[in-house]
Amino acid sequence: MQPARKRKTTSLVDLLADIDLAQHFERLAMGKWMCIKPIGFSIQRGHIDIAPESTFTVGTNFMGVDMAFLLDGEYERHKGKMW
Repeated sequence: MQPARKRKTTSLVDLLADIDLAQHFERLAMGKWMCIKPIGFSIQRGHIDIAPESTFTVGTNFMGVDMAFLLDGEYERHKGKMW
């Protein structure tokens, strides 16, 4: 019997790597973001569509994803510059 093959997992940040997040989100404050342009992407659980004026705060999950946490991480990774 052969061991099960591990499936390659892709992080949400990897999925959004080709998307210019600055065109879709505005940072309102540390840990708080607002969608300014519609965005949609697929994850393992299904498709996520985010409408303009949707706001996200760190610690709040949207379809199992803490969008504000991920956006803060990207913001910090780019040293506070809007990617």
